[in-house]
Amino acid sequence: MFSTAAASWALVCIATSAVALHVYQLKKQVEACQVSLEKKEAARLEERVGRTAAEKNQSHVPGTCANLAIVPNAPGAKAKISPPMLKQRIGVFATRTPHRPNPIGITLAKIEKVDLATRSIWVSALDLVDGTPVLDLKPYVPTEHNGETLTGGTLSAITAASKIGGDITVLVSGSNTASIAKEAAAVQGVKAVLHADAAQFDHAIAEELSSLVVTIQKGSNFSHIVAPSSNISKNFLPRVGAALDVAPFTDVLAVVDENTFQRPLYAGNAIATVTSSDSVKLLTVRPTGFEKAATTGGTGAVSAAPAAPAANLTRFVSEETSSSERPDLTAARVVVSGGRGLKSGENFALLNTLADKLKGAVGASRAAVDAGFVPNELQIGQTGKVVAPELYIAVGISGAIQHLAGMKDSKTIVAINKDAEAPIFQVADYGLVEDLFKAVPELTEKI
Repeated sequence: MFSTAAASWALVCIATSAVALHVYQLKKQVEACQVSLEKKEAARLEERVGRTAAEKNQSHVPGTCANLAIVPNAPGAKAKISPPMLKQRIGVFATRTPHRPNPIGITLAKIEKVDLATRSIWVSALDLVDGTPVLDLKPYVPTEHNGETLTGGTLSAITAASKIGGDITVLVSGSNTASIAKEAAAVQGVKAVLHADAAQFDHAIAEELSSLVVTIQKGSNFSHIVAPSSNISKNFLPRVGAALDVAPFTDVLAVVDENTFQRPLYAGNAIATVTSSDSVKLLTVRPTGFEKAATTGGTGAVSAAPAAPAANLTRFVSEETSSSERPDLTAARVVVSGGRGLKSGENFALLNTLADKLKGAVGASRAAVDAGFVPNELQIGQTGKVVAPELYIAVGISGAIQHLAGMKDSKTIVAINKDAEAPIFQVADYGLVEDLFKAVPELTEKI
């Protein structure tokens, strides 16, 4: 009995000693990293004072630090990290943002607590100059274009990236796109342009685009990937998220800070504030939520993007496009939209005439599309296009919640409906309770 108890006590002592030794070794490893960082950066401290934000860089210390992640999730926050499971590295990060415009921006980790049970270290980051936490921000925008110019959604995405902070890099892909790359370099806020001039990126094939975006991300370690919310980004960005093992945030309406964003829920009836702790943030931004960036004032330098392996999983066969003298639905200043109240596709001619007089575009509710009155490309709403024109005229549209989600950000909304109780009047700035077949011709004649 005594021998068994003594043996058990000895095992406990040995285990306790092993735990203490492991904690000691773990702490010493982190401390060694910090000393290494201090020595490496102290020599560069003086020469970096006064440099511009464009000259700041990001560096990592190799060796014993490679299996420790000592990077705070946000300025001022303590970060819980679990070595060696995370494939991040302790590092020194240079930053200069509107939120934290320090001129040097050297960040080191400070040990707060070691928890062996969960193999975690709690750390915070301190700036060597003033002792305040800093975080390196490098947003990256994969652009969209029509072969001739950047889309309005891309310009809105660049504005969203500018609200995150840091130097903005944009990607222009596709063959014969040198002029578009030059255009992107001139956009206000853009500091660098990566140009992938190759035919494999024509037609925005999702597998090829995702391969390119992931290749660039792994080589440059951007903090955010920001794309306009569109059919293209909805196709390729989830693939990027899967490859990088991070979850995209879609349809972002506002940037609270570099980790926190707002996006709509329940067809826009609720706005969720969401926070990401991922090492890289993947965002699609709703173009109607951000102003378009100015196309002049940028000082971006154009350079060749790194080569990406061809996926060769999808082959482009052909495309059918419809041409119209009317402006694109998502870019039009005026949109005249019709619903089931028009009763037939032929009656949409009333709206076409009105839209042409106003130099606007024609849209439709889902009910009108489902009834076969107009093609799907005109659908506005939660499952269609999102528009925010200067003037939106809703004709014969009741105002279902799904439709309101696609047009409620319009500057001025005019509703024409013979049903005085139609929900569309609740969001309209001006309402006319009248038979559309009488009101629309009279309105068109008066313009």
